[in-house]
Amino acid sequence: MPDSNRSLAILFVDISDSTGLYETLGDAEAHRLTTECLERLKKSTESHGGDVIKTLGDGVMSTFPTADAAVMAATGMREEESQGQLTIRSGIHVGPVIEDTDDVYGDSVNVAARLNALAEADEIVLSEEAVATLSPMLRMGTRLIDRNVLRGRSGATNIYEIAPTEADATVMSSAIVNAELEGTSLVLGYRGQEFTMDGDVRKFIIGRDPSSDVVVDFSYASRQHATIERRRNRLYLVDHSRNGTYLVLRDEEPVFLRREASPLSGTGSIALGRWEKAEQDDLISFRETTGA
Repeated sequence: MPDSNRSLAILFVDISDSTGLYETLGDAEAHRLTTECLERLKKSTESHGGDVIKTLGDGVMSTFPTADAAVMAATGMREEESQGQLTIRSGIHVGPVIEDTDDVYGDSVNVAARLNALAEADEIVLSEEAVATLSPMLRMGTRLIDRNVLRGRSGATNIYEIAPTEADATVMSSAIVNAELEGTSLVLGYRGQEFTMDGDVRKFIIGRDPSSDVVVDFSYASRQHATIERRRNRLYLVDHSRNGTYLVLRDEEPVFLRREASPLSGTGSIALGRWEKAEQDDLISFRETTGA
């Protein structure tokens, strides 16, 4: 009889642009690479305590007892595949499932599949429910990337990602190293207003979206344009936009960021989308302060 009382982490992971792979490499070679990749994905699932539910052509669906286990598996898979010719994308959701024989189904499975479909190559995308159940240190390695209406659900859903591949080592070490954070705060100034990012705040969002911590209102900015993130004991400006972000530290030349991160320190200015024609009102000033 089906059991619908368990909440599980559901992970969908598949090979990015597998159709293009067959067109580029030919059927035999693409099939070989795909088959070998799927075997690695299944082994990684099992080594992190997950259950492989099914293979789906060019992907794997699996379940885990916790979101932490699913994230550890997904980051391990991404790191392993980054060494080869293929890239993968992943979607993770946590929620109740209906278990029947060797299969699981229900709304939670559908949400995980839709998140996987939204992911770009090399991305690990998570629902808000999955992020909420992560251990604190792993949660520090997530960032909000979008709000989206998922088919079959009413209202917009916050969508997060795990830090890109080059930051995986930081995310994983943060999960096991309880580093003490310094009492450094950041004060941001925008159009006569001040916003303080205290020492215990991990992330500040800057953008046009009303839910942002600093809401801007000019056309060159994206809805969630950039974040200021506390990683271990340092502050970073992270761009998430199409038009990029300009960072000026003290009186130095502007540094252009596009989907990149740069450390923040001292004093300076941030311009979203453009620098050359940026009005003074469009600039966001910042200064570091120290306290308990």
